[in-house]
Amino acid sequence: MLNHLRISILTLLLLICAGLASANDNKYSTATVTVGSGNGKVYVAASSTSSPAYGTGNTVSQDGNSANHTYYLYAQPDDGFVFSHWTQNGKQINGSSTATVSVATADSKDSQPTYSFAAHFIERPAIVLDNPTPEYGTASISPVANRIGDEVTLKASVPKIPNYGCKNIMVDFIGWQDDSDGSIISIEPEYKFTVEKDMSITAVFKNKSYFTKAGYYQVRNIFNRVLTIEGKWKYSPGLKDNFLDGLVRWSCPDDIDFADFQNAIFDGTDDKPGVDVCSLPATILYIVGESEANLDVAPGETALSKVNVSGQSTDIKSMTGYTLSIKKGDARVPGYFYFNGGGTAGLKMTNRYIDNKRCCSGLLGTSKVDDHYSWMAVQPIDEEHFDEFWFGAHASAEMNFEGGNWTSMYTSFPYECRDGVEAYIIEEQEATVVNDVRYLTVSKIEDGIVPAATPVLLKCQGERSNENRLMPLLPDDSRVAGKAYTSNLLVGEYQLYTDKNLNGLKDYDASTMRVLGVNNGVVGFYKLSPNEDGTPRKLAANKVYLDLSRLSSPASSYRIVSREMSGLEGITVDEPAAGTEDETVYDLTGRPVAHPQPNTIYIVGGRKVLWR
Repeated sequence: MLNHLRISILTLLLLICAGLASANDNKYSTATVTVGSGNGKVYVAASSTSSPAYGTGNTVSQDGNSANHTYYLYAQPDDGFVFSHWTQNGKQINGSSTATVSVATADSKDSQPTYSFAAHFIERPAIVLDNPTPEYGTASISPVANRIGDEVTLKASVPKIPNYGCKNIMVDFIGWQDDSDGSIISIEPEYKFTVEKDMSITAVFKNKSYFTKAGYYQVRNIFNRVLTIEGKWKYSPGLKDNFLDGLVRWSCPDDIDFADFQNAIFDGTDDKPGVDVCSLPATILYIVGESEANLDVAPGETALSKVNVSGQSTDIKSMTGYTLSIKKGDARVPGYFYFNGGGTAGLKMTNRYIDNKRCCSGLLGTSKVDDHYSWMAVQPIDEEHFDEFWFGAHASAEMNFEGGNWTSMYTSFPYECRDGVEAYIIEEQEATVVNDVRYLTVSKIEDGIVPAATPVLLKCQGERSNENRLMPLLPDDSRVAGKAYTSNLLVGEYQLYTDKNLNGLKDYDASTMRVLGVNNGVVGFYKLSPNEDGTPRKLAANKVYLDLSRLSSPASSYRIVSREMSGLEGITVDEPAAGTEDETVYDLTGRPVAHPQPNTIYIVGGRKVLWR
């Protein structure tokens, strides 16, 4: 009996202590809203509502275990008045007539803070400015109480990411909209004009990061590091900082000072050092969820659950056994999201240095939603956002041939060539070998539709990715169904790691491979020189090489010529004949050549000749 009593007392004490601990975990705050000036009605609530109970003012309190509480403010002007601004404890704060604010809390009711919010209304001016999306940017008009004949100034700005000053690449200022007809009267962030009539003007901002369907995306964090899939092995959580460590990494410009890196947009549009990341197929991720939902949800709420991310012929679920969930990130950073990694707290792109100065290839680690390295921009690569986000080829001007800059490409997804880009394969043709140089005829893919896992050569009109865009096609696109080029002599490589020791990258083999390059100004396939220590170099990711084992007449090097332009049958390998009607030397495209190169085929006097 005594023992039972002791146990009961002990249980009661534990329950009391648990209750006290639970009570101590609660946080408290109170908010009061009133009309500060002018004529109108107001309301404050602890949760958002579509039917505010407008009145002269009210008070609401909250308790919970959150370190911050969110209050929702509503203001409705009377006839002849417009909403001007909010104040919090007497100081003006940003927000439209419907505003959301986050406030600090206290551990007890006795010490809880009371926040006083006031809505201010003014008599209707000639120009009424509205900013319905203050979370995307700020907008102001000066003077607020303007009249016809006054000069007014409109100002708009997109807030930079707090603490770091990085540009928010997911929000744009679109312009100033005349609400009478919906037209944009100016796109200038600062716009001055003289008031000629009563107008209602809206500041239009755009959040570019909406994820409403399965599709192709690039995912970047606030420092513009881009997620890539680099591995394809599976191991259990706990062996590394994150079970995606080594599988998914970030790509960034090489050899660049980190201080400059923070505010840079390395998308191939500027002459800046480093990698044109928009030309890397490894950055194109196919994201699909169990259900389709819009990511425009309250901060911290799950927007899309059981998400799988695929790329480079593999996917996260098959590698790890886990899917992801995507949540809206910090409310101060519109357009950015937080990837929850199943068995981890979340995914972030860690910061690494070389000699404490240069950034290099980094790994993913665990984090919390309020960790700035975890804020990810989800950029759709599709028709709707074609001019905002893109994937494209990066081609060097040194690789110029037949009026274009050439490069190679190997992707795990199908795509359509845009911006005048042309795709070519190489098929076995009648051998033309001169002085141990074989001439290879390229065959154009006429419709510009390249199936998944098809190694090709690309002829580009520009150099950077934004000039040579390639539109990824959905897996069920009818234009690629059953399409394949089995006679193609080109081979592609994803270059994925096959185990946690980072093994699996393919070495160059001179006996069976030649890689695309330029030698003495001539584009072709050549040997790849070894590393300085004599070891073989690794093949480049998402590039192609020529498979010599499939050629009937091998040679030391291989030059490419166009099927349409060359007509290589019956090449004459004589010296240029003197006394012809036209002794001008032309290349195979018909362009005059001022300085012919030895062992190169030209047209002289209407004949194809080998220049010696």
